[in-house]
Amino acid sequence: LIIRGFLDENSECIYCSPYFNAYKDFSEVMGAKTIDIPLLGENFDLDIPGIDAAITEKTSVIFITSPNNPTGSYIRKAQVDALLDILPDHVLLVFDEVYYQYADAEDYVRALPYVLENKNVIAINSLSKAYGLAGLRIGYSYSTPEVANYLQKFRIPFMLNTLSMEAAIAGIQDDEFIERTVDLIHKEKYYLYKELDVLGTTYWKTQANFILMRPQMTPQEFEAKMIEEGIMVRPLVGFGAPDCVRVTIGTHEANEAFIDALKKIS
Repeated sequence: LIIRGFLDENSECIYCSPYFNAYKDFSEVMGAKTIDIPLLGENFDLDIPGIDAAITEKTSVIFITSPNNPTGSYIRKAQVDALLDILPDHVLLVFDEVYYQYADAEDYVRALPYVLENKNVIAINSLSKAYGLAGLRIGYSYSTPEVANYLQKFRIPFMLNTLSMEAAIAGIQDDEFIERTVDLIHKEKYYLYKELDVLGTTYWKTQANFILMRPQMTPQEFEAKMIEEGIMVRPLVGFGAPDCVRVTIGTHEANEAFIDALKKIS
């Protein structure tokens, strides 16, 4: 909806790899020029000067994701502030925060305070992650009234079915489920950190419910060997991290199975 409303063949958008590839792909379907300003360093920081230099009068949208898929990194509040300081009025900042429930860093920030300050920001959220409703394809966004009213023009009739809407209502009211889920992920990620450290595995600490990992073989070889052990991982060639895989944090039993499989193939 956002891409349909703000991008066309005469516009440009900026994204930052490693990235969730749907933004680039859908933008190109609309005919927009897509510009990659890669994240920097081991912490995957925003390249503010690089973004600033890439902005033109044709730039309509900048996509950021925090926590980021597939790196699990996050954008510190100071960086979001710095980015908004350089944005011209004609550029919309699309802030994907679909993994925000898992973020526990002290300087993590959501889009909400910026929307309340009437910044040109729209947040994207999903019930596919912490709420576990991925199959129903339901989410929500929030923004200033000006942006929201403009996007109403691009909505299609009957966007959601009754089942999805009822499941979403039940989901957002179940605070206990979210608390249990987030607590489990936080506990289990530290278990995985400890085990991966023992194995000498290259990985990045996460603010999401997955861990970015660089195996000691090609991601495709690693995926094939893990499948033989009954474990599925996600190679990230299409996400801008071609030498890495993404590993979802599961139950303790699932995480133990992953570590056992990793020991066998290492």
